[in-house]
Amino acid sequence: MTVGPQAHLIDDDDAVRDSLCMLLEVEGIAISAYASAEAFLRAASTAGDCVVTDAQMPGLGGVGLMQTLRARGLEIPVILITGRMESAVRAQALALGAFRLVEKPFAPDEILGAVRAALDAGKR
Repeated sequence: MTVGPQAHLIDDDDAVRDSLCMLLEVEGIAISAYASAEAFLRAASTAGDCVVTDAQMPGLGGVGLMQTLRARGLEIPVILITGRMESAVRAQALALGAFRLVEKPFAPDEILGAVRAALDAGKR
């Protein structure tokens, strides 16, 4: 049983995924990590309090994941991270209600602030 804030991290880059998991865990945030959106959708038994996902991954990217979550009626905060986001993708993410867009490289405080704010928003 998870106590406290719970976040799901989805990123196809092992190094990014590992470093973000370590950062969030050190800050007391429970995190479940997945290498793809498809793995998350197969494995996640709950939506958690927020999702942090890479916007552009092989297969289902962050925007596609947001569409799937919304179609399932899950309105949890989603933070999209990316190295480069095209304006059309940015507009689509915002239209779907992305909580925040964070561009790589980001400072630890930037992503921590975004996750904390998303977790707070998810409690409401």
